Amino acid sequence: MTTEDKSNFRNLVFVLPLMFYQPGKILKMLMLNQVSGWKFFLSFGIAFTLLAAAARAYMGVEQVGDNLTLLFVHTISQLFSFWVTLIGGAALVARLSAKFGASAGFSMAFLSTTFAYLPLLLAFILQALLQVIPIIWIAGLVHAMILFWKGSEVFLGIPSNRRIGFTFLAFFIFMGIGYLSAIFFDLITFAIFGIQ
Repeated sequence: MTTEDKSNFRNLVFVLPLMFYQPGKILKMLMLNQVSGWKFFLSFGIAFTLLAAAARAYMGVEQVGDNLTLLFVHTISQLFSFWVTLIGGAALVARLSAKFGASAGFSMAFLSTTFAYLPLLLAFILQALLQVIPIIWIAGLVHAMILFWKGSEVFLGIPSNRRIGFTFLAFFIFMGIGYLSAIFFDLITFAIFGIQ
């Protein structure tokens, strides 16, 4: 990686603003700098999953009450849920992309799923902070799907004539993994603390 490439990667601090109004520019910057899925996850995914897990646990505060230990454990369980969603979803997306005529490996699928999942994580954070109607979550979901659709061609190499089918199938499988992992880790957390 040259010095110019490293300075371009430092510009990735602008990921969030560009993700919303120029996602194509971010996609090109990620590909130009050959950013791996793990590098992107370590740079952005961990922080956003931690904040979103805390926000998700906070939104369930009426179940938790004043029990800070339960709030902490619930945050950790949500964090594991997000990580299972990202890693398990990336593995399935990589496998599914081969069925759609692409040869993307796990790293590129992980980059694609982490990149697309950021708006949804941001929506969890904003929804917990602002305490508004679920429209924020719906907007995050729609924008995540748009980013996944755009990234499926750039990161995964899905042919343009098969992108719509791939996007819907892979995205809903990915979201299903997220939903099931959230339920699974919630059940474990609530079983430990005896909450019905």
